[in-house]
Amino acid sequence: MLFWILVSIGVFADIQGWVFVKGSRPKPPLFDLLEPIPFWSIYMYLCVPLVMIGSLFEHVGVEVMSGLPFFVATYLYLVSCAVIGGWDWLRRRFMHQAFLNE
Repeated sequence: MLFWILVSIGVFADIQGWVFVKGSRPKPPLFDLLEPIPFWSIYMYLCVPLVMIGSLFEHVGVEVMSGLPFFVATYLYLVSCAVIGGWDWLRRRFMHQAFLNE
């Protein structure tokens, strides 16, 4: 579920990214509806680790940005797994301590 939320943020950020290329393509249908919500900035902060890893690979000579949609989808999947796994770990750890303190 979290993965699809993150993918939706990415799609909505792409729609909001129309602002930067106004002359080259027509206005997306949902642009006016999504304009007040900061999906683009949320997505940029979310992708900072991906850009850092991609720049490291490119510095070594491995071209990873040519398959960008695949890498973004894989990255978002790994982020959602890490968030859910971390949440479960924290919940088990603190719930277990709460029961021990009673």
